[in-house]
Amino acid sequence: MSEPIGLNLEVGGDLPASLVPELIQTLKGDLYDINGGPTDVSNVHSLKGPVSWYATSNWGECDDLKIFLRKNYLSYIHKCDASGEYDASVSYWIPGMKAEWVLQGNTNGDVVLAVDAIKPLCDLLLSLAESGPKALPLFIDSKSETVKEIVQKALKTGNHKRIYTSLRKHIEALMPTVPTLPPFRIAR
Repeated sequence: MSEPIGLNLEVGGDLPASLVPELIQTLKGDLYDINGGPTDVSNVHSLKGPVSWYATSNWGECDDLKIFLRKNYLSYIHKCDASGEYDASVSYWIPGMKAEWVLQGNTNGDVVLAVDAIKPLCDLLLSLAESGPKALPLFIDSKSETVKEIVQKALKTGNHKRIYTSLRKHIEALMPTVPTLPPFRIAR
């Protein structure tokens, strides 16, 4: 059983010319109803910037294609549409990453932030900006375990400057930035 779901795949990086036929074959094996992006070996060489394919695939996935891209150190951003029972997603990988990041998306292909998780961190940050360390006791009984942990550590150590490093780390984890891809180039 399968479900055709739309997707957008953007790719960047350098691919040896000898691997172009394998890229096209893998692309056609995973995707159908392809719009945009090259689907023929002869029209790959004239690309400028990252290349994007808009297509449909089984469950909106393209696992074989992603394996090929990672194996050949090509960066990608994969935006999968939503369907009746599946949420939209945005995933990406760039060389050097241990694993692909998968984030919840919306129907426009934008990343959706977990407001309930990030708001307590922002509240703490704003209170610290307004009142300094004397705001910390106000957050001891926070509903957010992360905020409680940060506050307790700051109060215990008395090192209030490290709290900003900890807040930055937690906020960045909740708000990952989807990378800008390099141009897609065929290396001769």
